[in-house]
Amino acid sequence: MKTLNGQLGKINTLSREILYELEKDEPSVDEISERIAMRNEFIESLDPLIESTEIESLSDLEKTNLETLFNQFMEINITIRKNLNESLTEHEINLASATKVRKAEESYTLSDNPDLSYFTNR
Repeated sequence: MKTLNGQLGKINTLSREILYELEKDEPSVDEISERIAMRNEFIESLDPLIESTEIESLSDLEKTNLETLFNQFMEINITIRKNLNESLTEHEINLASATKVRKAEESYTLSDNPDLSYFTNR
């Protein structure tokens, strides 16, 4: 039981570290990838622990502790997904804007009569 609690605690700690990194102005992709890989190892090691734990024999307190740790895991992961989706959307917007600027600059550079509508409609 202690091992199962310990594993869930480590998974939650790594998940919080991922979330903390995502909330930075300049998150480190390497740091996030490293934490995700470590977290996945702990998650994979849960299967044998869960199979060897007889849930029916756990006390109410032990069940409550496990439920609390699992609920924390779920809440953190929902927040991680939300932050990742927001970051992806922001990057898509930035990429679309950069593409539009590049096309406008190419049009201006390559054309005898450049289309300046991009610059006038800003």
